[in-house]
Amino acid sequence: MRIITIVILAILTQSSWAQHNKNSYQIAAGMPLSFTDAPTAAGFGASFGLHYTAKSDAGFGVEVDFDRVFGGSKSLTATKDYYFSSFVGSVIPSVDYTFSMFREKKLQIIPGLGVGFVAYSTKGAFYNPNSGIVLYKTYGRPHFETVFDNGGNIVEIVTKKSGVTIAASPTITLAYKVKYNVKFFARFGYLLTNTDDLDAFNIATSGNQNKDILQVNHVGLNYLMYKRRRR
Repeated sequence: MRIITIVILAILTQSSWAQHNKNSYQIAAGMPLSFTDAPTAAGFGASFGLHYTAKSDAGFGVEVDFDRVFGGSKSLTATKDYYFSSFVGSVIPSVDYTFSMFREKKLQIIPGLGVGFVAYSTKGAFYNPNSGIVLYKTYGRPHFETVFDNGGNIVEIVTKKSGVTIAASPTITLAYKVKYNVKFFARFGYLLTNTDDLDAFNIATSGNQNKDILQVNHVGLNYLMYKRRRR
């Protein structure tokens, strides 16, 4: 991750197109939504990025996100009461194109597409321990782990998964320029992962074949690194 950041910084700072460069930092707060085998739930996170926009309005950059992701709900039936919490970090290089709206071009719509890596560390359990025990007796390890009381009886079933996966990330950003070098933005997108382990629930059934997805929503600030030249 450190190497990627150093390379991107070197590219951005050494460009000779001073008049048209739009090299920028961005920082944002996030609210990821999980779409996994557990019920959807909201989390929280932060995003940091470097971005370059050429004179043609095409752009590229790299974004580093850190998210706390949750899933699960007590309101469902006993067979659907799985819940989890996860620490998720991602590094997503991306390309995009800026459509500036209206005469003053302060409002911008920016579709983008990225592909990168997502690391996760997840723990899960069941609101109703008996539901987990039934699944454990059916599927056993390595899908589930057992927790025993002092008498050697199973009292709880838990799950643990960690790893790194590839993810595609389509996004759409709505931005508004408050100054020539400052704009606020709201971005909506997805991390389409290549794993079913992000929620730590992955059993071999026909109804559990889909990959895990995170909806990533951010509100933040973009700051251009150059000063406008006087004519």
